[in-house]
Amino acid sequence: MGAVWVGERKDGGFEMTAAIKLIKRGLDTDAVLERFRRERRLLAELEHPNVARLLDGGATDDGRPWLAMERVDGRPIDAYCADHSLAIDDRLRLVAAVSDAVAAAHARRIVHRD
Repeated sequence: MGAVWVGERKDGGFEMTAAIKLIKRGLDTDAVLERFRRERRLLAELEHPNVARLLDGGATDDGRPWLAMERVDGRPIDAYCADHSLAIDDRLRLVAAVSDAVAAAHARRIVHRD
């Protein structure tokens, strides 16, 4: 549906990075555009400490919608567990935290499909 890019703000006011999601050219049908706009509205309402925050959104000059989200520079959960030699109890706490975040999204009728 879209491509995700790393964006940087360096305008002198402050600096930050974000994950920028943009609809790919050719996939910008009315149905896809509406689904993307709906995703953006839902993300704006979703607040959870383990879910990346929506920072901004808009449209390009050619009308393709975009959104900017908090960028999380992380590793896959299995690699993180292996890298840190996590014990089973620690792994279960981590999975429970992720499950809580997914449950919060599902409670708002959000399903990640990318």
